[in-house]
Amino acid sequence: MRKNISFIILIIGVFMAALDNGIISAALTTINSSFNVSAAAGTWGITLYTLGLAIMTPIVGKLSDRYGRKKLFLIEIVIFTIGSLAVALSPNFTFFLVARVIQSFGGGGIFIIASSHVIATYAKEKQGRLIGLLGGMNGIAAVIGPNIGSFLMDITGTWHWLFLINVPIGILLVVGGLFYMKESKDSLMSKIDFIGITLLTFSILSVMLAVNNLSTGHFFDSIYNWSVLGLLILSIFIFVAFIIVEKEMRK
Repeated sequence: MRKNISFIILIIGVFMAALDNGIISAALTTINSSFNVSAAAGTWGITLYTLGLAIMTPIVGKLSDRYGRKKLFLIEIVIFTIGSLAVALSPNFTFFLVARVIQSFGGGGIFIIASSHVIATYAKEKQGRLIGLLGGMNGIAAVIGPNIGSFLMDITGTWHWLFLINVPIGILLVVGGLFYMKESKDSLMSKIDFIGITLLTFSILSVMLAVNNLSTGHFFDSIYNWSVLGLLILSIFIFVAFIIVEKEMRK
């Protein structure tokens, strides 16, 4: 019974974090209008969240192995909940973007912690099915996210509830996690590869900046601009450096 409730907590946490980029797409135009920003600037709300997820996943994964998966899962949920509240209460667009980054720092480690927690606490014959269910939440969230966003917008009439709804869910997950989740950690402490994480982050950031600079009206012409092509080339060089560094560290 306790393990079943624990897994339900994990799967809701994964779904909530994965849902956030899909749910915002339904309200992006409304959000841009409320802050009086262009569509191109408005996409940074999605770009920064995606980048934050990419940065935090390996870092939080290592920290949870070292300091405890239950502890880090609850910390991630708290950060995500605080970030969601800050997004909903954003007085201006700059605050909104900073809040989205905070939110992503909370959401970035939830899936990796949930997966490693399943491996550490469940029997081998159950692990594949449970991890598959966790992974399936990402796909389901991507598909139904815009629909849920539109539904909430129709009911509430405001985009703020797309993020406020995370607050009570986050509180329930923290309370449930404290009582029903079992702590697990690795006995062997591996080092966190900050150099590799930094290189991978800048490589991903370069690609995101390049995509953000593409012009929808003159797509093929904009590809050859240095603001796009130059950043793509830079991302390739950084990624090659990342591969070289990783190979050297494994020798």
